[in-house]
Amino acid sequence: MSVVIFAAVAALMGFFLRRTRFGRLVYATGDKPNAARTTGLPTRPIITARGYVHHSFSEQFMNLIRTNLRELAH
Repeated sequence: MSVVIFAAVAALMGFFLRRTRFGRLVYATGDKPNAARTTGLPTRPIITARGYVHHSFSEQFMNLIRTNLRELAH
């Protein structure tokens, strides 16, 4: 079941990053926000959003690990 959920989330993220304006800005910003800023892209909201998304995914991953460890302990 978890593989199906992962595949669905991955498909949604792929669609979001490839088909929305925000997703294309994330790709355009990439690893060089200074170069993207020079070309006129709004990089501050992209960098902030990436930070929040990274934090929330890492929190969810750690909660998943913590839950699995609790289930194994009982």
